[in-house]
Amino acid sequence: MEFASVKNNLGEVEGLVFSLVDVTKRKNAEDELLKTQTELLAAKRLSDIGTLAATVAHELRNPLAAIYMASVNLKRKTESPALEKHFTTIEKKIKESDQIINNLLFYSRLKSPNYETVNLYDIINECIHIASDHFAESKRFDRQTF
Repeated sequence: MEFASVKNNLGEVEGLVFSLVDVTKRKNAEDELLKTQTELLAAKRLSDIGTLAATVAHELRNPLAAIYMASVNLKRKTESPALEKHFTTIEKKIKESDQIINNLLFYSRLKSPNYETVNLYDIINECIHIASDHFAESKRFDRQTF
C-alpha cells in the first residue's frame, strides 16, 4: 500500500491519497516459478543418478569381466572336481552382480514417453467384446445390446 499527502498552498496536509496494487498475478507467477525450479532440480538429480549409475556400471563390469576370465582359465587348467564347485559359485556370483548392474541402469534411465495415434473406436470395441465374453457365462451381459 502506498500513500501520498495532499497539501494546500500553505503546506498544510489537507488529505491523503492511497493506492493499492493487486499482486495476485505476481504472487501466482512466483509460485509457478518456485514449482518449476523444484521440478527442474528433481530432474537434474535424476539425471545425475543416471550418470552415476552408468559410471558405476562401467567401473564394476570391467573387474567382473577380468574375474570371470580368470575363473574360466583356472577352471580349464586345473580340471579339479574339488574346485569345480568353487568355480561354479564364482561364475554364479558374477552373473548375479551383472544382473544387479543391469537393474541399476534400468531404473536410473529417464525414458521419454512414446506417443502414438490410436483408433479409440477399436479400443472401445475391444473392451466391449472382452467384457461381453467375460459376462456371457453368467448371462448378465448381452452383446446384442451394443
